[in-house]
Amino acid sequence: MIEPCDVAKRGVKTKGRKLSIVYSGGDDLFIVGHWLDAIETAHDINRYFRQYTGNKFMTISGGIAINHEKYPVYQYARDAEDAEKKSKSKEVGKNALTLFDQALKWNVLDKVIERVRLFRRFLKPQEDYLAVDESKLPMTFFYRLYSLAMSLNSDGVLILPKAAWLVSRARFKESDPEDILEIKEAIMTSNRDEWRITETAALITLMMMRKGDRGNE
Repeated sequence: MIEPCDVAKRGVKTKGRKLSIVYSGGDDLFIVGHWLDAIETAHDINRYFRQYTGNKFMTISGGIAINHEKYPVYQYARDAEDAEKKSKSKEVGKNALTLFDQALKWNVLDKVIERVRLFRRFLKPQEDYLAVDESKLPMTFFYRLYSLAMSLNSDGVLILPKAAWLVSRARFKESDPEDILEIKEAIMTSNRDEWRITETAALITLMMMRKGDRGNE
C-alpha cells in the first residue's frame, strides 16, 4: 500500500489535508487548499493512478497555482488551467505537473519530493512551521542554496566554486553522516537537471520555514 506523501511530517494520514474539491467531472479535477497539501496531493494522485492503471501509456497532467488566501477562486482556476496547458504543451509532451511556472515530468517531481525529504532532515519542527536546526546547518544555508540554483538555471552562472564554499561553511556537527554525504552529493554537481531539482526543492523547503506555512494552522 502506498503511504500518503507527508514531507513536513504533519501526520496527514490521520489528520487529513486542508483541501476542498471544487469540481470533479470526466477527467478534470479542480482542488483548492493549502499549497503544501496541493503539491503532496498531486504527487499522490499520480502515484495512485499509476498503481491503479498499471499502464505506462495512460498519463495525467496538471498545474498548480499558488497565491495569497484572498486571491479569487475563479482566478486560481484560470491560473491553474494555464499551468496545466504548459504541462501539455508540445515542448513538455504531457505527463507532467507545472509548479512555480516550471513543467516537471512526474519522475522529476518524485526526485524533488525526495530532495525535500533530505532537506527536511536538517530542520526541526516548531508549532506551525519548520526551522533550521542551528546545530546542523546555519540559518542562511537554504537561502544561499536557492540563490545558487537560480543563478545557474536562469543565467548559466558557474556555481561549483560557490557550492563548495557553501558546503565548507556548513556546520554538520550533529547530523547523520549519511545525510551529510547525501546533501553534499546533491550540491557538488555540475548537472543542470540536478540543480533544477534542487531549486524547486529548496523553494519548497523555504516556504515550509515560513511561520504558518507548514499546514498546521
